[in-house]
Amino acid sequence: MKENTMKKIQTETALSTINSSAQCITMSSREIAELTGKRHDHVIRDIEHMLEELGETSPQIRGHLPDAYNRPQRAAFLPKDLTITLVSGYNVQMRYAITKRWLELEAHAEGTPVPVIPTDLPEALRLAADLVEQKEQLRIENEALKPAATIGAAVGARKGTSVMEFVRKLPGVNTRQVHKKLAELGYIRKRKGTWSVPARSKKYFVEAFDRSGLSVITLTVNGMELVSRLYLAGQFQMLKGAAPVGAEKLEQAAYV
Repeated sequence: MKENTMKKIQTETALSTINSSAQCITMSSREIAELTGKRHDHVIRDIEHMLEELGETSPQIRGHLPDAYNRPQRAAFLPKDLTITLVSGYNVQMRYAITKRWLELEAHAEGTPVPVIPTDLPEALRLAADLVEQKEQLRIENEALKPAATIGAAVGARKGTSVMEFVRKLPGVNTRQVHKKLAELGYIRKRKGTWSVPARSKKYFVEAFDRSGLSVITLTVNGMELVSRLYLAGQFQMLKGAAPVGAEKLEQAAYV
């Protein structure tokens, strides 16, 4: 019986979501009745009294839900503020049930998984192990980014370093092909014999002019890290017989 009740609640929640706008989650009066243990007609009565006192006349609130025989029955669909107002006069257990359900609805709407609290020791140990594993994975990912950040800062110590100045310090790179590769990856664009920076790449690159008045692409700190990562990943064409050096050697070379 409990399983059937949950299926009914899930069905009604889906229906109430369909009846709501894209910006507003709603809870049906029948679901409120199921969660609080009150009779549905009594919940409807409470809702009508509340709406009358508030002067609320929105037609979106009133609607219908099918009964066990698929016949339309009177129902109401309340947004969060009206649901909380309605149950404010109910007892603590009822208010708690509604609050808990609202958290689930909001988490589902945002695509956020609802946290499950362990109920026994094995579950608690599994959760602890998962958290340790997630923490270790995050540490590994952060460590992987450190070489590029360090190299970028070392090679491009001077603010406003151009792409060409920067890559000349990366051993073995065919510097003539760097801009072309960055364009292939979508970071920059070819424009009337020169290069331009699209809006989405301004975090990494800046259009500037050299002392001769020629257009050049310079690097931000994030850009230095990006180019270093591309180099370490083997994205740039190398000179014949050359290969990207390891992060440790490249970092040492940067300070020479």
